[in-house]
Amino acid sequence: MKKQVIKALSLLVVVMFIVAGCGGQPAGSGGSAATTPAGGTAPSGAAPAKVTVEDDTLIVAVDAEGVTFDPFGFADLDSGFLVRQTHEPLAYLDGTNPEGNTPVLAESWEYPDNQTIRLNLRKGVKFQNGEEMKASDVVFSIKMSKTKGLVSPVNWQNLDVENAKIIDDYTLELKTYEPSSFTFAWLLSEMVSIVSEKAYTEQGEKYGRNPNGGTGPYILTDWVAGDRVTFTRNEDYWGEKPQYKTMVLRFIVEGTARTFAVESGDVDVAYSCPTADLNTLSNLEDYQVIRQKTSGVNYLFINTQDQYLKDLRVRKALSYALDLETMIPIAYNNMGTVAFSVFGPSAPQQIRPDIVYTKDIEKAKALMKEAGYENGFNLKIIITDRASRKTLCEMMKNAWAELNINLDIEVLELSTILDLTMKGDYQLTIMAEGGFHGEAWRAFLHSDGVNNYSQYRNARVDELFDLAVKTADIHEGAKYYNELQNICAEELPMLPMQYDEILNVARKDLFYSVDPTYNFMAARFYYIRHN
Repeated sequence: MKKQVIKALSLLVVVMFIVAGCGGQPAGSGGSAATTPAGGTAPSGAAPAKVTVEDDTLIVAVDAEGVTFDPFGFADLDSGFLVRQTHEPLAYLDGTNPEGNTPVLAESWEYPDNQTIRLNLRKGVKFQNGEEMKASDVVFSIKMSKTKGLVSPVNWQNLDVENAKIIDDYTLELKTYEPSSFTFAWLLSEMVSIVSEKAYTEQGEKYGRNPNGGTGPYILTDWVAGDRVTFTRNEDYWGEKPQYKTMVLRFIVEGTARTFAVESGDVDVAYSCPTADLNTLSNLEDYQVIRQKTSGVNYLFINTQDQYLKDLRVRKALSYALDLETMIPIAYNNMGTVAFSVFGPSAPQQIRPDIVYTKDIEKAKALMKEAGYENGFNLKIIITDRASRKTLCEMMKNAWAELNINLDIEVLELSTILDLTMKGDYQLTIMAEGGFHGEAWRAFLHSDGVNNYSQYRNARVDELFDLAVKTADIHEGAKYYNELQNICAEELPMLPMQYDEILNVARKDLFYSVDPTYNFMAARFYYIRHN
């Protein structure tokens, strides 16, 4: 039986995120009584106890509060922070590992044929309820993810999970209806956490507040809604135990408040600080600044059905008129990098397309003249109220003035922008999207994509998505994604502008490793240690 390894493939398709909408307080999470996993509550109106930096305790400030620890019951990215501290998947996507996925609860995997994956589970792994993990728990977890999870059915439609074969307590086989490298790549991802069937079934709907069925290195011990969650080290953890006995995640929604918590020494680590505070944080004597790439890409979405923008020559002219190498560092305060492909940096299939647009104003003017628009026209761009986007749009306005184009900039609520873009009732917008596999961009580029803001239609692109996802050979699949990226670079349904970064801060005596997967949802703070 020939053993194979999945090469750096992704974990996520439909959990696309819009950066403009991230970081807010989840509905229903604030103002409720303080709770503990045992179901107790704090006295009504009681003020949260002050959390201070102390020995054997790691205090991390995060920018939002999740709503549940149930790995199959959340639809918000912030709950991912909570789940990742207490639960684990079969494998981690690891951009530093040449073999792609790093084994976690699955010790290894192999492919008897191109429609079968055999999982060899790690032995001796205990759930937090004291029971040992078995193959039946894995099958149960996969079924729960299929029936209850937040991921789209597109991820499951090819997996014949109902006919999973348990060979013994530590070995099982899963089959697909058709060959697909993507299905197995996603299965071996963080979107499928493994839980104890007994613990999950007994807790029922209460599991989200009393998650005693995970295998992770920390156990939830207290949850003060709107303020913090506290974890205690899992002394029965199968792997290397966390250095800190206690870990506290503090929910500090306002960015300036997170910066102040760092300046005052109240936290050991602050996650996703305001980029405007980069200089202030860089000058703190006792803290280090860590830039972390994300899967987010800021795009200029172009309505390809608009009376002017449906002309490819116009779309190219707009792109050639922009000096992104100069504009992006100014707009984003030197955070992130200039984008070159519609695929984000977290997609292992990303390539540098044959066409990359750099400023060439004479070529831009020639294209406008060829299209019959030498005298220009009016355009409108709709954006959310973000300083970076407003600054970028002002520079775009100045650049396009050389083409006799007058750009009107309108600031709207995100919900309004989404409504207008889905209807095709707009010309231009800037939004951030992302994903962890080429298949993720089906939503934006396929004719029937659920987020086809650009109203883009290309039969070959549609075909390439289908060919790539249905092949079991990842190298053959990459060939299709390469062609797809080149077509999109040529036809410009959307112009990738910036690959995003977030700004983290940690005490200088801590080892804080940047997650190589670019997956901000997978932040696993338990690996933080003293230097």
